Amino acid sequence: MKVHTFQRRQNSSPGHKPKGMVVFDMDGTLIETKSSWWLIHQAMGTKSEAEEYEKMYREGIIDYDRWAELDISTWIGRDFSPALTALRKVKLMKGAPDAVRLLRSNGFIVGVVSAGLNVVLERVLKEVKLDFYEINELNIKDNIVVGCNTRVGYRDKGRKVIELSKRFSVPLNNVIVVGDAENDLEMFKLPQVYKIAFLPSHPELEKLADVTIKEKDLMKVAEVILKRFNGN
Repeated sequence: MKVHTFQRRQNSSPGHKPKGMVVFDMDGTLIETKSSWWLIHQAMGTKSEAEEYEKMYREGIIDYDRWAELDISTWIGRDFSPALTALRKVKLMKGAPDAVRLLRSNGFIVGVVSAGLNVVLERVLKEVKLDFYEINELNIKDNIVVGCNTRVGYRDKGRKVIELSKRFSVPLNNVIVVGDAENDLEMFKLPQVYKIAFLPSHPELEKLADVTIKEKDLMKVAEVILKRFNGN
């Protein structure tokens, strides 16, 4: 069993200036699962602990990093096989591979910024080619969880989008963000970016969005982007 580690794609800068940059959330957007963390808790039998730690975070008793640390502590030293079995059943959102392929073929760089986990992203990468990703790293050795590095906190997505726009030299007004949930709000608050709420589960996200898509098909997202930026 290989060790699962975070790895930003090497040599990911395109050889030509991109037309724009599309940043997808992962949970509930690129995949049907709303929370990869919760999926793992269900598989590992740690739901009650997870509920208690989330309550502590929501009440302001602990910050996000501590919440993630406590969540992961329930898995440390344990056989992760039940979770890995469950993760094999994760379904990509309808249209995900085709939408990403279409956007990349039209000159956009496409990637993920997620507060989810790399072990889930690996499932996505089997079918979807991305130019970049920023995600939390769960480290596994010989099927045993040995640690985690929190790289994307609950309110870090706005900052990450700005960093990526600089890295790829894409102005923010040519950046498109796509998300569905509360932890996408920070990137939706960036005034310059084009915001698409996809199957939104939080009312504030819809208020901030330029476009809301409630059809469960990411090709609809690609069509909106191409019409907006290509005039097609």
